[in-house]
Amino acid sequence: MRYRDDRGFMVITLLALLPLVISLILLVTWTYLLLKADGEARHACRVDLLSAQKQIGQDLKSLLALNPEASRLRAELAAINKVLIATPHPAAHAALEVARQKIIAQQLILAAKQRALIVKAKSLSLTAPSKAMVTVQSALAKNRRSSGKPNLGAYKAGTFDVTASPKRSLTPDYNPSARFRDEQIMRLTWKMDVFAILPTWLKDLMHRSNLFPNGDFHLRAECAATLEKEGTAWSPRLTKDRS
Repeated sequence: MRYRDDRGFMVITLLALLPLVISLILLVTWTYLLLKADGEARHACRVDLLSAQKQIGQDLKSLLALNPEASRLRAELAAINKVLIATPHPAAHAALEVARQKIIAQQLILAAKQRALIVKAKSLSLTAPSKAMVTVQSALAKNRRSSGKPNLGAYKAGTFDVTASPKRSLTPDYNPSARFRDEQIMRLTWKMDVFAILPTWLKDLMHRSNLFPNGDFHLRAECAATLEKEGTAWSPRLTKDRS
């Protein structure tokens, strides 16, 4: 008789604990799916932003490498201008002018290279975050298993902030500004509907339980990358937007 009473008590206890066990299973499943969706979105963001910053870093390196030639051409032009002023003889003046125009032609070619690198880097700094956001939204959509609020997102572009010195020169030296690191930050933020990652039947089951309220709940996430100076080089790094 006592054996039957013990079995009955055990069954009643198990039945009483069943809702809690089911709730724990649902919570673990939800947490796993949430972490999976969040992790894939963050990974996609980091890969895209770091890849873009790596290319921009290479463009910056190429731009800085042109500075010695730019300085040399400025010095040669300044020197020949002084000689021209001090040379009254027409024949010598004409020969010097030919040499002067040759230097200016070299400057024009170099200036075109400088501008091309700057335009390329600025364009990538501007467009890379929006392309990365598309990748992030795609990752979020892949993990979306039921209807819900849209996954909202926003982004901040970089500026590739370099300064020219001397400013009025045809071929100035270009160097990163004092705030280059902060101005170059590319940053993405997004919100993920925490219930949309669940299948409809599981989401409805969770909403029917008292542990999981029915409402509009989003998980906010972000990632950011910039170029950090390491010695004489600029390398892509994940960072927090402190600008």
